[in-house]
Amino acid sequence: MTLDTDLATWLAGQGLGTLASSLFVAEFPQTLDPATTATMVTLTGGRQSDWPREVLRPTVQVVTHGSYSAARDRAWAIHAALDGRDPTVMGSTDVQDVRALQAPFFIGRDQRGAARFSCNFQFWIGG
Repeated sequence: MTLDTDLATWLAGQGLGTLASSLFVAEFPQTLDPATTATMVTLTGGRQSDWPREVLRPTVQVVTHGSYSAARDRAWAIHAALDGRDPTVMGSTDVQDVRALQAPFFIGRDQRGAARFSCNFQFWIGG
């Protein structure tokens, strides 16, 4: 399972960025222009698996970057695309359900002045 990569690829397919240009896995490039609207997807752990059904419940953090309004709007667009998602296949990942753990929120500015918003999602995989 490569949920982070599968999710980034799925988001690109939804028109929410371009892989390796405005959609990244695990970290933003250090050279990313503060004006660029971009998204980073990172695995962040999750809840205990349901046994013996083999249902995994990983969590993912999605961080957006750019001007305040662009980063906010991208975070909300991703929230709308994922929260309450019907069962779907994202690459090699069989997603049964996705829930936002909270609404997108401002987490501050990076060292170059870009605004950043975050939203965390709980996935239910398998079963």
